[in-house]
Formats: sequence, structure tokens, C-alpha cells
Amino acid sequence: MADPLAELIVYACPHGELGAQLDRYFAASLAECGQNTAHRFMPHVTLTGFFHDSIWSVRDHVAALSAAVAEAGRPGVPPATITEMHLRPDFHFLAVHSAWFVDVARRFRDRTTTRIRLKRDLHVSLAYEFSPEQHERLAGLARELVDPHAPVEWTVRLYERMPNDQWTVHGAFPCAAS
Repeated sequence: MADPLAELIVYACPHGELGAQLDRYFAASLAECGQNTAHRFMPHVTLTGFFHDSIWSVRDHVAALSAAVAEAGRPGVPPATITEMHLRPDFHFLAVHSAWFVDVARRFRDRTTTRIRLKRDLHVSLAYEFSPEQHERLAGLARELVDPHAPVEWTVRLYERMPNDQWTVHGAFPCAAS
């Protein structure tokens, strides 16, 4: 019998004032407009695509991510910059620039034997796969509740997606400027 597989992914999650604003935004958008696909995830920047490996290999992936964060070192500036808020008719997000996140993801991939796809178009999703008539209200909530320039702290995490969109954190590594 084959080993059970885990569905894994690496995210950078925002905390601090921006994290609190995002929590308020997601609660308000859910209450006023109902669920869209962004509600199935915690606020995050996707650093890798989903990948599958034996449940027994999770410990090795945590060690690889820990080493990748350590090897990348402490960024000399904030690890990521939110460049702007985009409120398109079909997708609302915060654009993120981070050479440091890209470096951590590359180092992580290079330390594993699992095929891992890296992400380059970094962003924090606010809303997507919503009905067209909800665009204006969701955009208004985003403008009202989210300041893209609010202070933010980041944690790089290895998540496992469980059935019914439940999430298990297997490793969390805070990152801060030196």
C-alpha cells in the first residue's frame, strides 16, 4: 500500500496592522456579499504551487523551509513591499514585490527532491470568483478597510490542506528586516 499523500504549499502570511485590516475586510465582505473563493484561504502570498508528497516527508519539508529561511538571511529592508491595490472586475488583490520571498522559495525548492513550482506574480488575494454585481461593493470595502501601506510583519509557513479546506501549519518562520 502506498504512503498517504499530503497536499502542501508554502505561503508568506501578513500580520500586524495590515493583517488585522485584512481580517476585518474578509469578515465584512463575507457578511455583506457572501463567500467568494478568497474566503477559503487565510490572507497570504503564495510562494509555491501546491505539491504532493508522502505524509512521512512533511518533517523533511519543514527542515528544508527552516534552512531556506536561515540561508536567505534577514532582509536588510522589510521582506516585502505592497506596491498597490488592484480592483479589477473579476479579481481584487494587493500586488507584492519581494526578492526575499522569491529567494526563500527557490532555496526551499532546491533543498527538496519533490517537484515544486515557484510563484513569481506575488500578491495577496482579496476577492475572486465573485459575481459581477458584487464588484463595486467589494471594491468599496477594500478601499475603506485595507490600507496597502499599513505596517505589516510576515511569517513564512508550510501548510497542509486537509479535506473541506481545513489547514494545518507544519512550520512557521517569522521574517523581519535586520
